[in-house]
Formats: sequence, structure tokens, C-alpha cells
Amino acid sequence: MEPQCRIRREYPNAEPYKLYRAAMQDAADALAGTGALCRTWIQDFTYNPPGAPYKVTYGVGEVKAQIKAVEEQGLNEWMLWNASNN
Repeated sequence: MEPQCRIRREYPNAEPYKLYRAAMQDAADALAGTGALCRTWIQDFTYNPPGAPYKVTYGVGEVKAQIKAVEEQGLNEWMLWNASNN
């Protein structure tokens, strides 16, 4: 699961906690009682799209915010995603 693709926000990278909280709540609701698991990608790189009115540098705080949002929904599987592979 890639939350940025599921939650339609104009600038999803600007609020990693809110984005993942909403996406993981949707996932938890959709999977409730099915026995299925959700394993999401956690963004671990900086991406500021052209024309974005903000600049967000992803670091430890942003990664931890996403993990917190995932775990608050009772989900405990995730993978770090770094588009640059560095």
C-alpha cells in the first residue's frame, strides 16, 4: 500500500502523520475481520513536487511520524521506501 496514492490531498508530503493516519484508518477499517494484513511503504526520502508551495525535508522526525500513525491503527508491518536507494 502506498498512502500517497490513496489519499487525495493537494500536497500529501507536507503532513506525513496526517496522511498516514488517514490512510491507515481506511486500511484498518477495510481489513477488519478479514484476517488480511496491511504492509505499507513508509516514505524515507525528500520529494518536493514542482510548483509546491512548501519545502519539506524528510528526516528521522517525518519517518517516525509515519510509523507512529501506522502503529496507532494497530498495524505493525511497514517497509522503508527510498526512491534514490541511498
